[in-house]
Amino acid sequence: MPRVMEAPPPFSLPKPLVVVVVPACQQSRPTSLSGDGANRAAAVNTQDKTGNQLSSRQTHHPTVHLRAPFPVPLSLPSRHVVHLSISFPRLPRPFAQLFVAAPPVATPQLAARSIDTHRLVVIAVVAVRHHVSADDMSRVWLSVLAATAAFWGTAVVKRSPYSYEVTPPVRQWADHPMKLVPVPATQPELQQPGVKGDVLITAAQHMALLHNALIRGYNSIFLQAPHVLAPGEAAAANNDNSDSGSGSGSGSAEEDENEAAHFVGYARTWVKFLQNHHDDEEEVLFPELAAILKDETLWGDMKKEHESFLEDLRALDTHLAHLSANASAYSPGPLLQHLSALRAPLEQHLHHEVTLLASLATHPSAPARDSFAGAVAGETLMNWGKNSVSGTFDVVPFFLLNVDRTVADDEGRWANWPPMPEPVRWGLVNGAGAVRGGWWRFASCDAKGRPRELHAVRRAAERRRREQEGKAEL
Repeated sequence: MPRVMEAPPPFSLPKPLVVVVVPACQQSRPTSLSGDGANRAAAVNTQDKTGNQLSSRQTHHPTVHLRAPFPVPLSLPSRHVVHLSISFPRLPRPFAQLFVAAPPVATPQLAARSIDTHRLVVIAVVAVRHHVSADDMSRVWLSVLAATAAFWGTAVVKRSPYSYEVTPPVRQWADHPMKLVPVPATQPELQQPGVKGDVLITAAQHMALLHNALIRGYNSIFLQAPHVLAPGEAAAANNDNSDSGSGSGSGSAEEDENEAAHFVGYARTWVKFLQNHHDDEEEVLFPELAAILKDETLWGDMKKEHESFLEDLRALDTHLAHLSANASAYSPGPLLQHLSALRAPLEQHLHHEVTLLASLATHPSAPARDSFAGAVAGETLMNWGKNSVSGTFDVVPFFLLNVDRTVADDEGRWANWPPMPEPVRWGLVNGAGAVRGGWWRFASCDAKGRPRELHAVRRAAERRRREQEGKAEL
């Protein structure tokens, strides 16, 4: 256990070299200071604003872990500043002064709930004594940069889909109620040099895979909507757990009072994805492919199919916009009504469009892949596909986290779809995905593209299990 030391004598700091702002993580119970023995020294000193030592009775606090290459838990008074000095190993005399400031809370009892990862920051001010050599100075800078990278890297990973639970589906999953689109089979007779149509079969296959991401998104919203807790319900559940003595001590997690807001953000991203996809088809795909094939009639009634679900899509968007501004009004009933009204026309359209595009492979004007017209068609279709998935911090993570990469044909194709370097995909899923990390917990697949247990369905099952265990104990 760390021993409480007297306040260090005041000293004058030279101009600070760097100020680093990093997130911290709240823990539910105090833990002891940890380190690596002789190689690291640390001391915790709690003082009030006048420099007087605080007694344990005056200090009501949660425990905060500084996420660093060296784990240093410390106790944080809710209305005071904790002063923590950590000596860097293998450095002569330079040291970092870390000051942790907590926002004020109304009462000590609310401290644990009022201070969280998003409202708590750690400010590290590095001060170096005047006699440090240039070589030592370089090592100080490297240590600061490494610590900063570790702080922020930990924060990003903690919020990203990389850190989500990965449990294979054992209950309902996102392959129903809306049926997935079969991926058109490759036709070997179209793959010979100079033979027409192969580029359109490939386009139809990619469209099917993209449509299936949309369908899994729809299904994941439909199946989880009944199990998402409104803020008031989540708060009541947490109070019940607290009153009954359950919670972290029994291995259960607190309900997230922002769950409804995150779920609404996830659902609105699906609407944006579908709207972008629809607009790009009408503005780019339909007219340009008609020009390539020299046939203005090839799409038939496809635009009427779009119109058949647009009104219901707008109604859904309006409802979600209302919930986005007032998450406490969340109720699954109205949302499920909007989704049910949208399902039949949307499902028919997503299936029919793929079938029609694949059938164009036998069109008299279909270009051969190795021809100039085929190259133009391939470029047009590729650009359309990219533009359909636009939105680095919302639509792109949504899309990638609803692509099932375990679905492949006999030749193993589609296991790495969409085609992109793995580091780029990782960055889009886990880097860009960390910006709105709470939203993607409701996605149907994990960061590697594997089907995962739907978050709200799993949480509902855990709540039922706890209720049954509570009844059994009575």
